[in-house]
Amino acid sequence: MMRENKFIEDFCTINRDSILEQGQPWSRFILLPDDHPLRDRTKQALLSHPNILKITEKLTQHVIDPESPKQTPLNFRVYGSFYWLLRFLADIGITAEDFGITSFIEQAKLSQLEDGQFMIRYHQNKQRAIAFVCITAHLTYCLSRLGFKTSRTVTAAANYLATTQRFDGGDTRVEVSSPHI
Repeated sequence: MMRENKFIEDFCTINRDSILEQGQPWSRFILLPDDHPLRDRTKQALLSHPNILKITEKLTQHVIDPESPKQTPLNFRVYGSFYWLLRFLADIGITAEDFGITSFIEQAKLSQLEDGQFMIRYHQNKQRAIAFVCITAHLTYCLSRLGFKTSRTVTAAANYLATTQRFDGGDTRVEVSSPHI
């Protein structure tokens, strides 16, 4: 993981001028410092870009029944689900309010279990509701980046995630046959 981050950092450093000159608005926005004079204009270009508008439209059309969140958990299929769209938007670093998806986020919070995990529908028939630690971690990241860092939802999810970790960083639910593995 560390090596991958170094590669990305080197790529951005080497190609910074090219990205700022020719890149998509989201790439430019990420590279511009907060106090850069072009940041606001780049943010507006990003928010009005047709691809971003398609993403936010898809998210705002996603329906979660607020009356029965336990029966209608979010759908995190590998392809075609809102999750990957949300992750892309979170990586950009603009709030849900700016993207116009706050009501969707409020609906998404309804899929959180009392212990802090987020449940999902899985398999083609979507009849099974299950929870994975990784989905909770990723959604916690997304919510934090989209402006909900201090929400009770993120706090509960972070507290849950902390209970799943060993002191050595491993998952408490995984059996280890040898301490040397």
